[in-house]
Amino acid sequence: MHVFRLDESRLQHQALLAMHALATVMIAAYVEASLLKYSLLFLLLLLAWLEARRFRRARGVELALNVQAGTIRLEQGGQPYFFRKYKVYPTRWFAILSLVDQGHHRTLCLDPHRFQSVACYRHCRYLLWQMERSVAT
Repeated sequence: MHVFRLDESRLQHQALLAMHALATVMIAAYVEASLLKYSLLFLLLLLAWLEARRFRRARGVELALNVQAGTIRLEQGGQPYFFRKYKVYPTRWFAILSLVDQGHHRTLCLDPHRFQSVACYRHCRYLLWQMERSVAT
């Protein structure tokens, strides 16, 4: 069993806050001064604040890959979840891991910034690829 500790990605967090800032600037520039404009600006600022707060309070996730059994254990906040069905969508820069099992559905964006090192990230991607390949055959 291979265990990987995933932290929150600061890059994803910064990209999300940049999108909130861009949306705020666009609304401020293109929507006429009205109650709608100020309501939208308030909602965007509230969403950005909630995301920043969630990021600060976030705990790490533990991802355990059992290559022989073809199962994945995801532990978050002390609660383990076991998944037998999963799908990996790899891209050049990151991978999206979709986990499904009996009412629990999780989607994780795996990028090198979430792992302790780039080598851990590459090893995790390789194991996921190997697991998916063994299921397909």
